[in-house]
Amino acid sequence: MPPPQGQVVFPGIEQGNIIQAEYTLQHGITPGICTIQIRPQGRLRLVPESLEFRFGDLRLRFPGCRIDASHWLVNENERRMQLTILDRRWAW
Repeated sequence: MPPPQGQVVFPGIEQGNIIQAEYTLQHGITPGICTIQIRPQGRLRLVPESLEFRFGDLRLRFPGCRIDASHWLVNENERRMQLTILDRRWAW
């Protein structure tokens, strides 16, 4: 049986535009880092929001996250935007 498909939610990112996401948990005062690749879309909100990962009924919520950086990944077939989101420890 394949593992359940995960879903990531961050306000301002249109759900259908998310291609992939990963989160690296850091210990101590260093912020955890979430990297999300999305298809091009309109404006992104740059205020702190909650990042949420969903796996079936399981919800992992990280409040106070913010977009730290973005850049384009471009090849001959497509354009993607890669976002780096830091957990709430960015403010520490």
